[in-house]
Amino acid sequence: MAAGAPAAAAAAHNTTSDPVDLHDGADLPAAVGTPPGGIPAGTPPPPAVLHFHAAGSAPCAQVDDVLVALAATHQSAAPLRIVRIAAADHPELTSRFGVDAVPTVVAAVGGGDGGVTVRATVAGADVPALVAAVSALVSYVTSPEAVGATLPAAATAAATAPAAAAATPDLAALVRRAPVLLFMKGTPETPRCGFSRQAVALLRDAGVTFDTFDILGEPAVRAGLKTFSDWPTYPQLYAGGSFVGGLDVAKELAEAGELVGELKELVAAGGVTAAAGADAAAPPAANGSAATTGAAATPNGAVAADGAAPAAAAEVAPAAAASPAAPPSAPDAAAQEADALRARLTALVRRAPVMLFMKGTPEAPRCGFSRQAVALLRGEAIPFDTFDILGEPAVRAGLKTFSDWPTYPQLYVAGEFTGGLDVLKETAEAAGKGGLAAELGV
Repeated sequence: MAAGAPAAAAAAHNTTSDPVDLHDGADLPAAVGTPPGGIPAGTPPPPAVLHFHAAGSAPCAQVDDVLVALAATHQSAAPLRIVRIAAADHPELTSRFGVDAVPTVVAAVGGGDGGVTVRATVAGADVPALVAAVSALVSYVTSPEAVGATLPAAATAAATAPAAAAATPDLAALVRRAPVLLFMKGTPETPRCGFSRQAVALLRDAGVTFDTFDILGEPAVRAGLKTFSDWPTYPQLYAGGSFVGGLDVAKELAEAGELVGELKELVAAGGVTAAAGADAAAPPAANGSAATTGAAATPNGAVAADGAAPAAAAEVAPAAAASPAAPPSAPDAAAQEADALRARLTALVRRAPVMLFMKGTPEAPRCGFSRQAVALLRGEAIPFDTFDILGEPAVRAGLKTFSDWPTYPQLYVAGEFTGGLDVLKETAEAAGKGGLAAELGV
């Protein structure tokens, strides 16, 4: 930073770029600078930088300094409005802008309808990325294309090329990069959030060998994996290429003494070995976000695939042997298998008016949560049938997607998914003693 930057920054801080605290989501267009009635025709949209911060955070303070200096640098071209948002006080805004860590900076412009359009998002105190994002924002709002809301490619190619390259990472391959893979904030040695720290400690205490991926270094993975997993927060734990859950799910499994067993079963079912994981495609790690080993292998705790063949080899072999008389292609066969599994699951969930998919049987439950579900239904004198998902890996994996629910037990009533144990407990408590059957409609 130039020697005169601090003085210029202070001047900017006290004039047009004076940071404002946002107290209501409805105030966002005004804070960004959108005039009442929208933006007049032919007028560039006003630029703003939204800084989601936390009080007392050193990285957030560093970002403040950088943003004020950048505002001073670009003041003559396009005065920036710096909007400081206390993330913990505004969950509606953190959700709207996909913020799950501080500091996070969102480069935005006001819209003609009074709304806000995001041009770039930078997570962490990444100074080069902040400079690129703000420069691209200024280039955009000062270009002729800005009136038509078209980002000028030449002005922002350098800033947007890495994001474009990582916009569609192969997440299906990435989650199979290791038998057990934890997507976290930071690394096992330097976790960047308390939940990630707890997840690392939990896996290490259980003696699990696992790999990690730092989602803070890969915005495309960070955003895409939430949709891919259908899970909104981090950390996220995968085993054998299958989503296990977040920290709460991992804690429940560990408390029930089932974490290692669950991971072993998923790894074996998924056919992911260390060798297969090494071959899996991963997004470019431009900022050093390559996965790291979270724990050393332990004879009694390591999770292995027990000799399962790598998925890549299994997929390549049929293609190599293909001939005019070959069976259906791999995609066709996979589609047929998926259709058959869905048909089976549809029949299973309707096998009885009340169906409990559990681990084990009512007489010999294999996990504490399944035991509690059985006891609750029996205590309310509700007739039910059960299915032991431990004996059917395909059903066990498929029903999670079918139900859009990551854990077991799962309860179905009249073929409709009701929920897991927590939902069942909450429903019973709300209905009162003897009222669960009526609440469930049975």
